[in-house]
Amino acid sequence: MAISKRRTVLRLLEIILMWYAVHMQFLVTVEHGRAIVETGVVILLLLVSAYVEQKGWTENYKGRFLPAFFAICLMLGDSYIRTQSGGNWMGTGNPFKMCCIFLGLTLLIRKGIVLFTTGYEKVTQFNYENTIIKKLKQHCFRNVFILLLVVWLPIIILSYPGNLWADANWQLRQGLGIDTLYGHHPLASTLMMSGIVKIFYFLTGTYDVGLFVYVCVQAVLLAAALAGTIAWLNKNGSSNGMLLTVLLIYILSPMYSNAVSTAMKDVPYIAFVIMYIIMLAELSHNKGKLSSWKFGIAMVLIELLLSLFRHNGICIVVLAGMAALVVWWKSITGKQKIQLIIYLILAPAILLKLTNGAMASAFSAQTMGSKGEILSLPFQQTARYLTLYEEELTEEERAVYDTVLKDVDLVVESYNPDTADPVKLLYQDVLWKDLFAYAECYVKGFFRHPGVYFDAFFAHIYGWFDPGASNAIRYTGELEVFETTELFEGSDELLVKAYEKADEFFLFSILQNVGIYTWALFVLAGRVLRLNFKKIVVLIPLGVCLLICMVSPCFYNHPRYAWPIMFTIPFLYGVMALSKKSENK
Repeated sequence: MAISKRRTVLRLLEIILMWYAVHMQFLVTVEHGRAIVETGVVILLLLVSAYVEQKGWTENYKGRFLPAFFAICLMLGDSYIRTQSGGNWMGTGNPFKMCCIFLGLTLLIRKGIVLFTTGYEKVTQFNYENTIIKKLKQHCFRNVFILLLVVWLPIIILSYPGNLWADANWQLRQGLGIDTLYGHHPLASTLMMSGIVKIFYFLTGTYDVGLFVYVCVQAVLLAAALAGTIAWLNKNGSSNGMLLTVLLIYILSPMYSNAVSTAMKDVPYIAFVIMYIIMLAELSHNKGKLSSWKFGIAMVLIELLLSLFRHNGICIVVLAGMAALVVWWKSITGKQKIQLIIYLILAPAILLKLTNGAMASAFSAQTMGSKGEILSLPFQQTARYLTLYEEELTEEERAVYDTVLKDVDLVVESYNPDTADPVKLLYQDVLWKDLFAYAECYVKGFFRHPGVYFDAFFAHIYGWFDPGASNAIRYTGELEVFETTELFEGSDELLVKAYEKADEFFLFSILQNVGIYTWALFVLAGRVLRLNFKKIVVLIPLGVCLLICMVSPCFYNHPRYAWPIMFTIPFLYGVMALSKKSENK
């Protein structure tokens, strides 16, 4: 009887804590909006979780660390959204209130993960089949490929000749000879984009057709890559529930049609990333593939293309290859180790160096960019420090900052906690000795005010981890060489409003939210570490991508940096379901 009363009291305390957390997270802060809808979702979550507990499904997830980590992400994210500082968690500096909110969110998120993993288990076991599903699976790649293009086609046509992003504008200006050709953006992407535009200008006398053809080409590439994921799952015995779930995500998530209708380097890049992940999954599934020279050549080619279309792509390839070597070391033969080193590390790195060098020489491209690109994060920390404590600088320190970042006062004026681009652009191409002097000043500033550096860091990266941060966007831009940038007057505005409206719906918002996909990655990684550690290799590229995101200039309105995570997570959940299935046999 005493145990029953204690359990009742604890359950009541849980409910009170969760409701208090919901009140502070969704009802008090204006920025999160849609309080009634969010509260309704929480009520439904509580009811369903009670049913899950009654059914005994809580065995599907017993973790404690991730819910607590996610709760901290929400609390810190809210503080940075509202105050650009981590010192005002949920609008209160009261330690007792903060602890209550933390405990309530942790309990709530844990119930959410239990529901998610339970649903995942049910999907992996669902094998209902009818005539439509049978026909879809008979020629899986072809059918999914065509279906995706048909779904995307209206958006591509409405975007005619193609929605433009600023980076694509710069690349086209360089490739068309309007500006000097630089290697700041991947040369392969610049040459491909401008090459297609120039060919169709020669044939039709207008640049518009060429841009439209480029958009269609990148749509075909992405559709082929996504269709390849479902074909791979189908070939390896994935459940019908998993196949349909992944396909529905591809169809329903607005980010896919948004991406393919926008001319940018990231779409071909992410298509090659998906192809690379498929091949890595195949290799994880069957190490004997290392002995196939055809498979090895195909993998090297995909790795090369991936690296050619984004400068940091080679980091993903090489680090994933090194992880595979370490994790699989005991399970592969000596010959396979050599093949792995060649196919996954050496060959792509060497070929990338040779290919980039050849293209730069052939097209007289200028230098590949500045050191300022990789120093975005320390520059951002310096800018926040100077904004708050400029008066503490010595004359020598001010001179160092003026040398590296043009002018201290200009740095202070340019500082934006959400993005490092304004400060990064102030970087002057200085000598190494000047950078060493800057590093010395950077360290001094850190020891004077470490909290400022931490605040600058978290303000810079919290959006990758907080689903409350808004980052769904349709990239837009204009370039004067095109006669029109929309199918009819107002079509671009119509699409922008359509994507904004879509983001207001809970399902569509979830399906294109960066923070949600980061959480899904962590949940999947925890599951893999618990059930089959060797499969973690397939997730390493996504982990490297997340690290790259954290040192990138910004997260604000730039979900494309996280596309390698967002576009492959549905497939990887299918891969890991197959892994568990094979172990249970």
